[in-house]
Amino acid sequence: MESTVSTREQQPTYLGNLPTARTSEQWLAKAQELTRGASFSKEDSAKFEAYMALHTASRQSAFDREVYNTARQRRDFAMTFDPATLQFFSGQKLREPVVSESGSVLETRRDGNGRAGGVTELRSYTALNTATSGDAAGYTIPIGFLAEVLQQMKQHDQLLEASRWIFTPGGGTLNFPAVDDTTTNIDAVTLAELGLITQGPNPSFSNCRFPQATTWVTPQFVYSLQLEQDSPVLAMYFSELFAKSFARGMGKNFLATLLSNLSAGETTASPTSIMVSELFVLMGSVDTAYAMSPTAGFLMQWSTYLAIRPTVGNQLTPYTMPDGSPALLGKKVFFCPNMDPIGSTKTPIIFGDLSRHAIRAVTDSFSSFRYDEKYMIQHQKAIQAYWRADSLLLQGSNSDAPMKTLACHS
Repeated sequence: MESTVSTREQQPTYLGNLPTARTSEQWLAKAQELTRGASFSKEDSAKFEAYMALHTASRQSAFDREVYNTARQRRDFAMTFDPATLQFFSGQKLREPVVSESGSVLETRRDGNGRAGGVTELRSYTALNTATSGDAAGYTIPIGFLAEVLQQMKQHDQLLEASRWIFTPGGGTLNFPAVDDTTTNIDAVTLAELGLITQGPNPSFSNCRFPQATTWVTPQFVYSLQLEQDSPVLAMYFSELFAKSFARGMGKNFLATLLSNLSAGETTASPTSIMVSELFVLMGSVDTAYAMSPTAGFLMQWSTYLAIRPTVGNQLTPYTMPDGSPALLGKKVFFCPNMDPIGSTKTPIIFGDLSRHAIRAVTDSFSSFRYDEKYMIQHQKAIQAYWRADSLLLQGSNSDAPMKTLACHS
């Protein structure tokens, strides 16, 4: 006789507690049910509060829900940025400088030349370590404004994401050592027991020098006092605006510096298309030490990537990395809006170890200025940001070529 198994027993155990949508009355009944038990624990108390909150929310009007969502947005926003940043973008003036736990300094002063009136400055120090311990252990300090701007800059121009960032407290000339990874002079050798240690050939370090850091400045973004009073996410808006401004200016300059130090690894046969065989030749022109680096990849425009895929079909699969990032021939693709499109005499693709492109940024130089009085005759204020940064290709020798370009035929 066959045994019967109930439908309940056949259901997977992980389907036992699925989320449930209920009406206002049903949530109220759930809350009341908790109060009828023999005991009322802290867990029951937390559940009661949650059920009552859901009961109240389901009875709210559309206007009430909008007020609730706005308040929640303000709370989430306050948890994203540090207090000094919030005070800066809310228009507050200060009698004396203040510093937040995440290292942001806020100061209001008079402009020395008398043309801008009262000016409030927000300075961000990303290198400042404000980790807490003891009773405060586990407390997460909100990120500073600079960190948010930098994160969005890397999303706008992925050359900034692929590059190596070097943060320095000052902006003077900086000597940075580099060695040619392809030379055999760095190879380890065997040493026989009681054998003499031979000297040479020893690797030599090149001296890559960053010049005095360039100062970058955004336009003065003018906004109304009404926007300052009504917008709960003004800092988030300006972090995106500053990110795009810096990314566009720095990105063009840094890419031009990089391209000026690179040579072509392959030239296409056609001025308007790229073949898969030409991509293989480009990759083959880069030494294995650089081509197989975890930070190796392609740099191109989004339009170039879309043009290549249908041309070569399945020859370039898989199209994504394990993390979901776009890929060609197993190498990650970084999108740079300033790269050339495919066309006659253009340079649409760079391949190699992109981390050999280094960006030096002066952390203590990032400042945001709020002009409190300059535009007050129009009932407006303005915000402007300054930052010092430059870039360099780290080459161990004149023959060291961590990256190569693909040039289009004329």
